[in-house]
Amino acid sequence: MEWYQYYLIYAVSGALTAWWAIYLPSIQLLDRFTDGEHPILQWQLVSSLVWITLAMITMPILTIVLLSEAKRKKFIKSLVRGYLAKRDE
Repeated sequence: MEWYQYYLIYAVSGALTAWWAIYLPSIQLLDRFTDGEHPILQWQLVSSLVWITLAMITMPILTIVLLSEAKRKKFIKSLVRGYLAKRDE
C-alpha cells in the first residue's frame, strides 16, 4: 500500500473516533444548555458530516486531544462555549 492509503485509513478512523469522543459529548451538552433549539441540533446529519470531514483534515492535531483526557474535556468545553457564543450574536 502507498503512504496516502495509510494516511486515509488513519484519518477516517481517527475522524470517526473524534466524532464519538468529542463531537457527541459536545452535542449532548449543547442540547442540555439550549433545550434542543440550536441550529446544529436541528441539522445533525449535516453538522456531523462537516465535523467528520474537518476532523479528517485536522487529524494530526486532534490526535493530541484524543490521547489526553484533560485536553479532551477542555476542548469539549471550549467547543460548546463557541457554539453558544455564535448563537448569542
